[in-house]
Amino acid sequence: IVGGGLVALRAAMRIEKLIGKYSRVNITLLHEQANFLFTPFLPEVIGGTVQPGNVVNPLRRIVQHTQIVVGHLDTIDTKSQKVIARRKNNELLELPYDSLILALTAKSSISDTAGVTAHSYPIDSVADVLRIRQRVLDLVEEAEFNSDSAEKGRLLTFAVIGTEELTYAIAIELSQILRAAESSYSVLVNTGWQIHLYGKPESEWTTFEKLIGTKRSRYLAKAGVTEHHDEKIDSITEKQIFFSNGQSKAVSLVINTTLPLLSIPVLGSGELVAPFNIDEELRLDGFENIWMVDFCTDIGARSFVFTNDLVELGAGVGFNAWAHSQGYATRNFKKRKWFLHPYNMAQYSLCRLGR
Repeated sequence: IVGGGLVALRAAMRIEKLIGKYSRVNITLLHEQANFLFTPFLPEVIGGTVQPGNVVNPLRRIVQHTQIVVGHLDTIDTKSQKVIARRKNNELLELPYDSLILALTAKSSISDTAGVTAHSYPIDSVADVLRIRQRVLDLVEEAEFNSDSAEKGRLLTFAVIGTEELTYAIAIELSQILRAAESSYSVLVNTGWQIHLYGKPESEWTTFEKLIGTKRSRYLAKAGVTEHHDEKIDSITEKQIFFSNGQSKAVSLVINTTLPLLSIPVLGSGELVAPFNIDEELRLDGFENIWMVDFCTDIGARSFVFTNDLVELGAGVGFNAWAHSQGYATRNFKKRKWFLHPYNMAQYSLCRLGR
């Protein structure tokens, strides 16, 4: 199993249950970290309502019958059925497989936007969110003792860019930090603070996002967050965001939650780039024993992905990978319809019931 997110973890748990404690089947999980990170809680770490220790958990503690290998996926050799991994000390490891599950998680990035790496903050780890929290408080402190009114306004202007549920939760938590600090910093009341959220156009929303769109926007406005859905970011500098329409916005902090398309390095085939072609059994097209986790296909096109979907996906792909390796029949995966449709926005979280 390549990956350490919720799907990968659920797949390992499913296979462990299928094989039992004394099976001769071996499970190996390759991930860049030794810990499992529950990303839905990351925004609340920024706001301080959730402690960092509640967001991470050692993988070895959760899946005790799975060999955990900490390293980076270098390439996949499909002919010899080996995963080539690179450890942090640059050592290469060869991990053989009979069935391979690819459950990689994307990291915050916008590769085609100039300056994003140098001048924005990603949110891929607990360390990232703690760094963001401290940076916000440092900027407020700096604004409190700044005599330039224009610079005060810039120091108290923040931007969050992205299209995920996580993006909106972060914007809400950011507003809660600033609102809570108003009693301690007069500049927040006298000058005022701004949070701008740059998301995808409404035409690209899923059906679920369209249904909750009006209420979500109302809660964002109540929290002090201004939405922008039609402004394409062209570049980012240390103090400004530039848009493709020629306009710009002075900001002090940019939080980047945009997730790029995944790519899988395959020896002799180059990079396989998402969206991937997978069949109804979650098998990667053209590969008999490689299983892929991806909702950007016909089985889940244009649908919102809930946490429950990820759990089901992990269980399904885990069963099929195990069944194929043992010569048993595999099963089609079908995305379930849930009665509860939650949308995490911290204290302004939404939940749609049934129809």
